[in-house]
Amino acid sequence: MNSAELESTFQQGITDYQAGELSRAMSAFKSVLATNPRHARSLHMLGILALQTKNYALASGLIAESLDVEPNNADALCNLGNALRGEGKFEKAEIALRGSLSLAPDQAGVWSNLNDLLLSLGRPQEAVEAGQQALSLDTTSADIYCNLGSAYIHTQQYEKAIQILKQGLQLEPQHVLMLVNLGLAYDKVKDWHTAAQHYEQALSIAPQFIDAYNNYATMLRGQGKLSQAKNLLERALSLQPDHYLARYHYADLLFELADFDGSIENYQLAIDTSETADEARFGLSFALLITGQYKEGWRHYLWRDLAITRAHYHKYFPDKPEWRGTSLKDKTIVILSEQGYGDSIQFVRYINQLASFQPKKVVLAVPQALLRLFSSIASIDMLVTEYSKLVDHDYFCPLLNLPVMMDTDLDSIPSTVPYLAVDDKRSKQWQVKLTGLNGLKVGIAWQGNPANITDYKRSVAFDNLKPLFNLDGISWVSLQVGAQINDHVINSVTDLTSDLSDFAETAALISQLDLVITVCTSIAHLAGALNKPTWIMLAHVADWRWLRDRNDSPWYPSVTLFRQQNRNEWQPVIDNVRQRLTEIVKNNVVLN
Repeated sequence: MNSAELESTFQQGITDYQAGELSRAMSAFKSVLATNPRHARSLHMLGILALQTKNYALASGLIAESLDVEPNNADALCNLGNALRGEGKFEKAEIALRGSLSLAPDQAGVWSNLNDLLLSLGRPQEAVEAGQQALSLDTTSADIYCNLGSAYIHTQQYEKAIQILKQGLQLEPQHVLMLVNLGLAYDKVKDWHTAAQHYEQALSIAPQFIDAYNNYATMLRGQGKLSQAKNLLERALSLQPDHYLARYHYADLLFELADFDGSIENYQLAIDTSETADEARFGLSFALLITGQYKEGWRHYLWRDLAITRAHYHKYFPDKPEWRGTSLKDKTIVILSEQGYGDSIQFVRYINQLASFQPKKVVLAVPQALLRLFSSIASIDMLVTEYSKLVDHDYFCPLLNLPVMMDTDLDSIPSTVPYLAVDDKRSKQWQVKLTGLNGLKVGIAWQGNPANITDYKRSVAFDNLKPLFNLDGISWVSLQVGAQINDHVINSVTDLTSDLSDFAETAALISQLDLVITVCTSIAHLAGALNKPTWIMLAHVADWRWLRDRNDSPWYPSVTLFRQQNRNEWQPVIDNVRQRLTEIVKNNVVLN
């Protein structure tokens, strides 16, 4: 086949491709390559055909071959970027897309593809900039509006997202992804009625679009409409049983409905459908731990997101290995405090267990607020509040990895208490401060960290606690640091929290109380670690560490649990607490 015949055959392939005759087009391009294996345009077109059938690895290979021959082909670089993205090779895809734009910077579609890719790379602000550039070049493409709107959502610019997505919807009123993104944006501004309308419209157009079910169900779940959310996810899974996110969200929802066995089964199904199922493995750990299946639960708990903790540590010590339970003889290990204050207080008990591994030195990195409190632990050789101040060491280990290293089950929890001590001087100072309080001295905390996404479930409105404060024989002491107690003028609650500079100070205050009543927050762990009689008021589905269907805790012998019997119903819990307090005061029961 001479050059003229090659060109004629290639052009016939293009004609067939444009006519939708893909098999004939493929045959034409292969005929050209049989004569000239380095025919760049035929390689590129075969790559495009592979891309259309989602054979991303074949597509990227063919297009890369074409670029070896014609490296300055902007279209080929764009398509290579799309193929690499399909393979999950996001960083390489970005290089290809930016290479295309360097050759032809006025490609609106490529800028929009880059917008979408940067969202997958977790760089939403750059995605916004790419989307804005795309829109400046082309105001007629609905996809450009859709991608830019998604970038605005990811940067929490919800009003801008709504504005740009509505403009895009005028161009293409049946654009399903645009409708779903609008639903999400309206959800974020709490306009749930309008959000629901857009989700319903999207599903009426594309009843098999699983992302619409997922987003809609997530919104309903956030509103507490669990049955409706469950129905949506079951519809989604009936259409696509192996859809990872739908299965994961369904497992999550079953957990919230206290169907722990169903939750475990569906988390496992989600894991089986995806090679990267970190969220489902972490969710499975909660379901296993709350049902007391500790050994398997701890193993899955290793899948929690520690990216920020590890990245911060590796900034200073990039080459140190993570400890995996080997001997520490003549070695120095750094334990990294993680998550919330309560987690650190609960799991710092494991530092004592490290002795069996014979470490030369144990160093604990902690937040400043815990520094003085943990200084009472004799098995800690050094405390630091900044990774930059760490001494040379051999290993590091996140604190909450220790239970799996110690092979912890329900019967082997290190439950010796107290494992934290109070400074005598501070304790006596608080004794003086509380002079004049008569009867039973009870500390009260009603709210966790508002930044915690589940705080609305575990916290109690202060006004709901008022029936407790009119009981005779009790002096109430606030342990709720940062609360505006003046907003709830209650003469019977003593508020000295302005004097609580850190957890060591709070521990000293607790040492002078007879009882602590709290929701699931750091105060619960602190009081339990001090072996102070503690009553914890828990949501219907409480945190995994409180297990299920029991009123005691293997973690803290001095703790009694008061659980909601129905979701969001705090009043029966408070009534139960009030009745127990009345009995204690009436019968002069000594708490110990």
